[in-house]
Amino acid sequence: MNEYSNWKTKESHTNMILQQTGFYISYNPSIEKMIADEIITSITTIPPREGKDETAIVVPSAGKIPYDFFILNGDFRKEYEEIGDDLKECIKFYLKNKEQYGSKFSTDVPIELNI
Repeated sequence: MNEYSNWKTKESHTNMILQQTGFYISYNPSIEKMIADEIITSITTIPPREGKDETAIVVPSAGKIPYDFFILNGDFRKEYEEIGDDLKECIKFYLKNKEQYGSKFSTDVPIELNI
């Protein structure tokens, strides 16, 4: 059984989505890493290299853009799935890990969660 069976992919997309109530979690594996790993492992015995996977909380925005993104570099699917359908707890997890894993592509807008 797939470890991430609750995560859905769209045809021709590499990212996986865990739909929650009023938000979703998006996991985007590094395309560069995937292609490089395929090429490298097909012609050498060099192990796969580190990539730039991203896991994001995606929340509808009250601003000018349609969504706000709270992005961590790395694969955090397991952690977000364990947290479950609780935006407040997901944001707490993001804030706890932002300093070490935060992405420069996060919108990091203030969000009212009464944390």
